[in-house]
Amino acid sequence: MSTAHLPVEHYRQYRVKVVKYGAGWREEDPVENANDSCVIIKVSITKVDQCTTIDDRQIGLGLVQGPFDTYSERLRFSFLRKTNVAQHIPHLGSVLQSYPIEVFFETQKYISWICEKAADAVEGIKPRELGIDIQIEVTRTLVCDEQHYQLQQSLLELIDEANGNKLVPAAPSFVKALKTKKFDKRDSKIDQCAVCFDEYLMGVYVTVMPCSHTYHRHCIEPWLKKTNTCPLCRQQIPT
Repeated sequence: MSTAHLPVEHYRQYRVKVVKYGAGWREEDPVENANDSCVIIKVSITKVDQCTTIDDRQIGLGLVQGPFDTYSERLRFSFLRKTNVAQHIPHLGSVLQSYPIEVFFETQKYISWICEKAADAVEGIKPRELGIDIQIEVTRTLVCDEQHYQLQQSLLELIDEANGNKLVPAAPSFVKALKTKKFDKRDSKIDQCAVCFDEYLMGVYVTVMPCSHTYHRHCIEPWLKKTNTCPLCRQQIPT
């Protein structure tokens, strides 16, 4: 795990995780020399952004992007045992360009390890063509030690940065027309507001989004003045 430090209250943690990997080939028509095998490596990168407090109270929001598929050149079998095999996947660097270089190096390390395992598994089979599929998840976590409204703002900035898009506020008329209802713990799986983290009191009025997620009105209205998405599920509402 690598950490990029930000001013005082913030720092970012990065985690690279191999979700799944495998190899495929046809056993008929093998080659005489394993090095004559043709290999194509597919790496799929999923990016996850999330925000937590310093004491690991994770906010119920985040952004998942991808998967972004990248493919290697057609490689000889011997390339599977090279530590720099990931350098032959041309677009891998551009997919990870917004992350610290340590994230790219760690991703390379996993790819090299998996390719060597694949080489060990099929060396005696000598397939004419070999495909390797690697699924990797990169999680970026913004850790904050701030008041709730600052935490909310930090998350919005993180999502904005990851998207590369400007946040668009919800239509004021639509926000004003959002329904409210009395909170009843017996018919709700979520018993706290995901913006302020406070538990709902029985009988308190909560604002209901079109997706059915609920929030304190005094929490969701400032949120919707910045972005037109539900904090929990990212469903959009009119702008």
